[in-house]
Amino acid sequence: AVYLFNIGGNDYVELLNKNLKKPPLSPSKKKNYINLVIGNITTHIKTIYKQGGRKFAFQNLGPIGCMPSLKYMLGFKGTCAEEPLELAQQHNAATLALMKRLEKELPGFKYSIYDFYSSLYVRVHHGDKYGFKETKTACCGSGRWRGDFTCQKPGQTFSVCSTPNEHLWFDAAHPTDKANQQFSKEFWSGDINVVAPHNLKTLFEM
Repeated sequence: AVYLFNIGGNDYVELLNKNLKKPPLSPSKKKNYINLVIGNITTHIKTIYKQGGRKFAFQNLGPIGCMPSLKYMLGFKGTCAEEPLELAQQHNAATLALMKRLEKELPGFKYSIYDFYSSLYVRVHHGDKYGFKETKTACCGSGRWRGDFTCQKPGQTFSVCSTPNEHLWFDAAHPTDKANQQFSKEFWSGDINVVAPHNLKTLFEM
């Protein structure tokens, strides 16, 4: 069995939401919060390990500063907001450090990390290379960037694009099916530049 983790994004969105209209987060507050999130992840990994789990796969945290929902929440007018990007980068560095530590501490522990951050970020900035014409505004939603979570909500007014396959984002926080198909292929069989130290296929075969 391989245990797949794709968590953490909402924790940082909540942190930023609570800090709206306040000065930027201090380095110490960022560090303490990241340590809290990583500590919770560590606890769950060790619980699964004690019950026999040995193979763990992780999709690292994406560039949350590029999400339509977060840009809408922050009132950001550019492509990607810097503070959320920094949080994601620091979280991902801490995740990698954790994996290397656990690999030494826990006999038989094996892992795979898919670099979702880089894969999504490059599509935001160079979407045409991957078949996307629109990489900043969601297909479904309302407000700037269609970043308001109104998509398919009863009683809410929202817009839906006619060409979702040309969009990177389907709604305010989730990529389209086309984008997810590309990500899943990279996670499954990509090279060491996008998934390391093993891709998911190799991890299953080990």
